[in-house]
Amino acid sequence: MKWKEITVGQVTIHFIKTEKFRTVYTLITLSEELTEETLTKRIVLADMLGFATEKYPNRRSVMLAREDLYSASLLCNTRRNGKYHEICISLTALSDKYTEEGNYIYKVPAGVRVIYVTARGAGGGGGGRFYRTGVNSGAGGGGGGGAAIERYPIYVDNLETINITVGKGG
Repeated sequence: MKWKEITVGQVTIHFIKTEKFRTVYTLITLSEELTEETLTKRIVLADMLGFATEKYPNRRSVMLAREDLYSASLLCNTRRNGKYHEICISLTALSDKYTEEGNYIYKVPAGVRVIYVTARGAGGGGGGRFYRTGVNSGAGGGGGGGAAIERYPIYVDNLETINITVGKGG
């Protein structure tokens, strides 16, 4: 595991790089001394951040951006930590290790009995244009099918090795 810390102004960013996990987890914590004047504003801000930002102005655009990150999970909540109020924003997304076509091996860690698999199928390719010989017109092919997303448990044995195959869209 590699640890790196960068400070920009009053913000300290901690990077922890490891190959141990199959997801990328990002946590942003905004901390401020707890006061009656700012508490309600901070709670409303945390609620709004999960639904819209300047770049993604509505729930639909946030959802589509999450889909581009392989159904990433975005959570915003608040908590009290002593005399401070914290807004916590977390994003969990699939590591790009399993996004490229190929075969992979996953070794189940000790003590794990069930793993949850989220599988996202690739969208189908659209049809080509059809031309008849000697005729200067043709029919266009249909659009490809949308991708399906499934999440389900797999019951595993301690230290089992699992083969993973990632295909590509048609």
